[in-house]
Order: sequence, then C-alpha cells, then structure tokens
Amino acid sequence: MPLTAFLVSAAAFLSAFLGGVVALRAVSRVGMIIAVGAGIRIGAAFFDLIPEAADLLGGSLDHVMFATAFGFLAFYAIEKLTAVHVGHEAAAELDLTGAAVVVFRHAGHGRVNLVYRRADGHIGWVDPPPFAPGDAIDGPKTASYGPPS
Repeated sequence: MPLTAFLVSAAAFLSAFLGGVVALRAVSRVGMIIAVGAGIRIGAAFFDLIPEAADLLGGSLDHVMFATAFGFLAFYAIEKLTAVHVGHEAAAELDLTGAAVVVFRHAGHGRVNLVYRRADGHIGWVDPPPFAPGDAIDGPKTASYGPPS
C-alpha cells in the first residue's frame, strides 16, 4: 500500500511538472492550454455525474443531456451579458483570445468601454466621457496618443 501511494504521488507530481514545462515553453498558447485543461475537468465531472442524474430521472439520458446543455448555455449567456471588467482584465482577454476588439462594461463607472489591438501592436483603450442630460452630441470625439506632430 505505501508503494502505491508513492507511485500515485509521483505520477501526480510528474504530470504537474510536465504541464508547467509545456506552459512555459508555449507562452503564446497558454490560453489554449488552460482552456483544454478546464474542458478536461468539466468533462470528467460530467462523466461522473451524468449517470447518477440519469438514475435519479428514471434512466432518461435525453432529459439529462437537455438539462445539461440548457444549464451550460444559460450560464454562458448570463456570464457574457453581465460581464463587468476593469481595463487590465479586458486587455488580458484581448491577448488570450486573439480577438481584435473586446467590449466590456467598466467596473469603476459602469460605462461601456473597449480595448483593441492597434496597428503598431500596442493596446488602445476607448473610455468615453459621461454624458449629462441635455448634452449635445455633436459627433464622435477623437484623441491622439503619441508625440505631437
């Protein structure tokens, strides 16, 4: 029994160590590595829980799969609709997803902001000013970031 515990512990250490080495060597793909790891954990949980849920529902796997899909999509929709970020989180999401633009509701003031990848490779951030009732909207405001020309 002590040998088995040692072997299981060694295997866990080795897999965690190798996972860290892979993550360090694939820095540009770390978001994908995290996503695959999360997917494996969710899949393992579902493989464990779905048979028990089917037994509780009288063996109806169709009902369990429908409820699982509905719950997942509902959670996803609620998370996307209520996403409140601060700027650095949105910039990190821009880097991890590879998206051109990330639109988010700023946690500090509640207005809609966006971050985007500029042509020079840097990140741009649009944080519009608040509008008071009665303000005239006379077109988009632009700003230049960089040395004066």
